[in-house]
Amino acid sequence: MVENEEIKKRSIGRYENIVSSICNVSDFDALDTKEWEGCLGVAMVLAYMKGVDPSLTNLTNHLNVGEFELENAFDRLRINGIFTSHIGVRKDKVLMGQQKRSNPWISKKHLTEVAWGVIAGYASGFVGVKWYFF
Repeated sequence: MVENEEIKKRSIGRYENIVSSICNVSDFDALDTKEWEGCLGVAMVLAYMKGVDPSLTNLTNHLNVGEFELENAFDRLRINGIFTSHIGVRKDKVLMGQQKRSNPWISKKHLTEVAWGVIAGYASGFVGVKWYFF
C-alpha cells in the first residue's frame, strides 16, 4: 500500500441511517461484498421510492456512490423486476410500513422488515434470478 493513501470508507450518504437500521448494520466496512451490495440495493430502492429515475447513472449521482459499486446490485434488482412499473415498488404499502394487518400473529413491523430483507436479497444475489457473471 502506498504511504498516505486514504482508504475510502463505504458510505450511502443520506440513506445511511435507515439502511443501517433495515440491514441491522453498524459498520458498512465490516461487510463482505454481497452484504454490501444488499445494503446498496436497499438504498437504491429507497431512492427510487422517493422519485429518483431508476438508471445506474441517476442512482450513482443521487447516492454519491461509484458506478462500479452499484452495478451488480443494480443489475440484480433490474433483472428481478424491482424497477418495473407493474411491480409497483414506489407504492408498495408493505415496504412503506402502511399495510393492513392481515394476521394477528405477525406484526406490521415484521412484515416490513421481511420485505426489505427480500430487496437486500435480490440486490446481493442471495435470492431471485441469478446470473453467473454476478
